[in-house]
Amino acid sequence: MYRFDLRSMQLLSVIADTGSFVKTADLMNMTPSAVSKRILELESRVNARLAIRTPEGVKLTPAGAAMVRCADDVLGRVSQLSRDIAQTMTGETGEVRVAANTTAFLLGLNAELMQFQRQHPGITVRLIERISADVVADVLAGHIDIGVCAESAAHGGVTSVPYRSSDLIVAVSDTHPLASKESVRYQDVLEYPNVGRPKGSALLDFSPVQLSEAPVLDVSASVYSFDATIEMVRSGELVAVLPRITLDRRPVRGVRALPLQEASASFKLVLCHDASLVNSPAVLHTFNWLQSQAVAATPVAS
Repeated sequence: MYRFDLRSMQLLSVIADTGSFVKTADLMNMTPSAVSKRILELESRVNARLAIRTPEGVKLTPAGAAMVRCADDVLGRVSQLSRDIAQTMTGETGEVRVAANTTAFLLGLNAELMQFQRQHPGITVRLIERISADVVADVLAGHIDIGVCAESAAHGGVTSVPYRSSDLIVAVSDTHPLASKESVRYQDVLEYPNVGRPKGSALLDFSPVQLSEAPVLDVSASVYSFDATIEMVRSGELVAVLPRITLDRRPVRGVRALPLQEASASFKLVLCHDASLVNSPAVLHTFNWLQSQAVAATPVAS
């Protein structure tokens, strides 16, 4: 198999345009003898004459013309490769895998990522929904580049920064004994059967108070979606602790949202990634952009 030198192939392509070793040497910042030597070495490798001198100038042989056609294609591909690599290193191209819990979607993550992709069309974002525990596991396993999960789940080696938060409320039906209250304590929630989230969901383990001596949450039903949770609450006896955004986005007839009195009753989300990995520029660009959006959305204390 022939081993071709790209520089020599480029010289032959320029000779095809100029018809002169001297002009080619001037264009390529070389001496005519150096150009001639390169072409002779190339001819030796392919065992064929590639160019001949004539009174009208240097002409390519059929073999030389074939090589120039190939050289132009190869050089074009190499040039494109250089541009692609340069764009990748600036973070303007690439693929970014994002996993987020349901609350992140409700708080506008998808809309933010769509805005990001409009501003950076060379970056493709793959977004999937996961419960918080699985988000962290996927980040640590390298299946996901960026995770958005509950703050309480961001442990085990991931690096995290604040993203969004939503106050937690207790959803009850209009006919429930708690419905007459303006707000409730978490202790009140423990006295009634609850609709819980699946194992691994941060809300399942949520508690704004120390409950070392109190009864555990009575989870009578476990569902994956917030919509299913609200429908079960509306049926009458069950209650559920939910992020306020679940009802703010779409009020449901027959269901009340009661604030929790505990000051810590807030569901905080974080952006996370595995800092021990060499993240691509596109991943870092996306992560930093999402972080900047979170900072911009944070109210300034007065």
